[in-house]
Amino acid sequence: MKWHIITIGHDNRHEADSIIKGINAGGILCSAGAAEIIVNDRIFRLHEHQLFIYPPYAKIATASISPDFECVALAVDHQFLLDALKSVSWSNNLQLISDNPVAAISECHSSRIYRLLDLILPLIDKSDNHLKALSAECMKRALTYEVLDTFTEQATIPAATTSTKDSIVLEFQAMLKSKYLQHRDVQYYAAMQGLTPRYFSTVIKEMTGNTASYWIIKAVIVEAQHLMLDYSISIKEITYQLNFSSQTFFSRWYKHYTGETPTQFRKRNRI
Repeated sequence: MKWHIITIGHDNRHEADSIIKGINAGGILCSAGAAEIIVNDRIFRLHEHQLFIYPPYAKIATASISPDFECVALAVDHQFLLDALKSVSWSNNLQLISDNPVAAISECHSSRIYRLLDLILPLIDKSDNHLKALSAECMKRALTYEVLDTFTEQATIPAATTSTKDSIVLEFQAMLKSKYLQHRDVQYYAAMQGLTPRYFSTVIKEMTGNTASYWIIKAVIVEAQHLMLDYSISIKEITYQLNFSSQTFFSRWYKHYTGETPTQFRKRNRI
């Protein structure tokens, strides 16, 4: 599992903005100070003893970071996070997570998380010892589950709404999970709900802060990156798994939306 832990404190606080924006999936446990994090153009304030979970497919930025801000940031595999969230009853509505990404955590929960961190950190650089590496991998998963459990237990998630626009977004999210490899045009998702592409696109933009095209492309990119982190799979195999006509076309498509080729992504993320 692709997994990193980054501690932000006095020595590297100047890097906090780039670290926070650079994480695609995971969470931030704030231990001091505060930060204002922008999720799909909405600002959420993260304080001491609060936990921030990265909503799947969200666009993240920072509005401000206090001079005394300290935190532990966890970056995990995006697909692993999505799979873990499937056990949460309301998680199919990803918009609810985007609307409520911050939760206060109790001293008990915080203590459990930090105890796991204390166990994991000494094992991080022991990859030459197979048993220690396996132990660290298991504890990384346990830590991820503990963070998600803490969040879902403490987060204030409102009851699902039933307005027409909410239903359109929910239906789009549900279809996107199973159809994005075969269908990448907005017209298809609009037609499946009996809507014009223009109205459908307007609703998605209004309700989520991003266009339907953005979400479709983001879903493909996330799956592509998940596959590319498995170095036993060739770029050519990934091309066909993602339903692209050729490796050349996939490479051009990926570079157009991310600024780098699949090969460059692999080199940059190789441990």
